[in-house]
Amino acid sequence: MESIALEIKLECKSCGNSIAMNAMNTEFECKACCEYVKLSQGALIECYTEIIRRVVKDNDNRLKVTGSVIPFFLEGMQCTRLYGKKFPFYDGAQLDMETIEKNIEAGFVIIHEKKILLRRLPRGFDQALSNVKYLVGEDEVQANHLPGDTRKQADGIQPVLFSCLSCGGALSVDGTTRILECNYCKNSSYIPDGLWLKFHPVSMVKRWYLVW
Repeated sequence: MESIALEIKLECKSCGNSIAMNAMNTEFECKACCEYVKLSQGALIECYTEIIRRVVKDNDNRLKVTGSVIPFFLEGMQCTRLYGKKFPFYDGAQLDMETIEKNIEAGFVIIHEKKILLRRLPRGFDQALSNVKYLVGEDEVQANHLPGDTRKQADGIQPVLFSCLSCGGALSVDGTTRILECNYCKNSSYIPDGLWLKFHPVSMVKRWYLVW
């Protein structure tokens, strides 16, 4: 079994904030400005291919880099990549190939009451990165996002009341839209950052793995 650990983040081209790339996908939502960054599959394949080459052939390990990290540009956007040869470890337990293959159809495995996502490579990536068999430990929301679906997905938080900025009427905020029309005065209110981020907290960079 071979495995490469990845920690990747991208600078949003709209607002400049960081977007955690915690899954193999082509679209990522910026939690700060709510825009979706779209990347071509070809550019991402080139990025992952370079990482695999650096780790496998050059024995490059950037998981323990100290100080400043030299940025990489992905379709004009600054991207920070940490990577290296490392087996999937969760709370001191190594996830082996037998366990992965036993649970791949279920799509996850539970380790110490923690759900670890498992899946095969998405279409297009699977042919270009044919040596890689499985993806382990991705962010579930990012991994399951369908390109083109720009709906704002709230993270299971119950709706809260917010006062209309024009008349003070009660507005129900559920995190699916940031601009709400008041049922009383018909004016629109823009949900402020503090409340919006309760529904869409900024995602932190997490480690996930390419496994073969």
